[in-house]
Amino acid sequence: MTGPAPAPGESLVVPAADLSTLEGPDQLGDNFNLEHLRRPEVVTSLDRWRQGDLVRRVRVSWAVECGQADPLCGLAADLEADGLWTVAWVPGPADRLLGERLGVIVSQTCDIGANGPGSRHPTIQVAPVVDLENIPPRRAADVLVGKTTDMVALTGLSLPSGHWAADLRISLPVSKAVLLTQEPVRGFESESEEIAFSEKVSTKYSRPALHDHIANDLTASLNRLIRSQRGKGEVWMDRVEQVRVRVTDGTRLAPKAVELIVVTLDESLSPRERVPLRNWRNEQARPLAKAAGGCRLVPLRFVPLVELKAMDYRQSLQLALDELNQPLAG
Repeated sequence: MTGPAPAPGESLVVPAADLSTLEGPDQLGDNFNLEHLRRPEVVTSLDRWRQGDLVRRVRVSWAVECGQADPLCGLAADLEADGLWTVAWVPGPADRLLGERLGVIVSQTCDIGANGPGSRHPTIQVAPVVDLENIPPRRAADVLVGKTTDMVALTGLSLPSGHWAADLRISLPVSKAVLLTQEPVRGFESESEEIAFSEKVSTKYSRPALHDHIANDLTASLNRLIRSQRGKGEVWMDRVEQVRVRVTDGTRLAPKAVELIVVTLDESLSPRERVPLRNWRNEQARPLAKAAGGCRLVPLRFVPLVELKAMDYRQSLQLALDELNQPLAG
């Protein structure tokens, strides 16, 4: 894209359009030959692929506003604006990964094939694969142990030496015809790792929002407590499956009262083991109230996993406690 960038302080806000004058969206069926998916050789070829497989020759691209400067991407205004979006992409040489750029399929397996739901899907979603040597070491370490929601480490046996990850911050619609010209490369060594990847993809897009103080400050504080207690030789946290937060008054973004449910793997924690958590709760009540407009942190509830009610599970969210070393779910 070429053309002058906006002057300092110049607004990039586009005036609101009268949406009633816009034409209706094109239907996918009008732009793709879905009948092609019925061909036997196409059905057979697509059946080889599944979520988590790697595809070759990926060009990472994204849409930008045509005719407008995009300071986030470092692009100047396009002089040949036509009123629609245009596409920008990552330039430069191929990565060292197998000598070319790779992507990982994030679409569900049932959407990849040519039958069932897949018969209505002309494209798949593909996320780029990144070399963890190219990101800060501390973040790379978090990716490798599964502490991140936007990057997932790959374990496939066909990968070269080094550490690679699926970057879930962006995904690209790719025609299924691309799969017909390639052989699938497994991104994960085992089925359990493929399932864990599927759960990560699901969590990335389905996780509900919480008040910032709960999602960030409160969670980080509880992580520090667990780390400190483990450093003192305590082991009670090894019997904690997860800690869930339930808004008992207000909304998740504007809570008036919240409850933390400590879910244990077997029996509940002993009275002595509960003391550090209860002291922590007392210390965190005031900061939460200050940050969330008087929100109350009600007393903790300790519940063995086998006794956790479905209603409590559905009404609560799991806190992302890396120090528990438990997979995110729900």
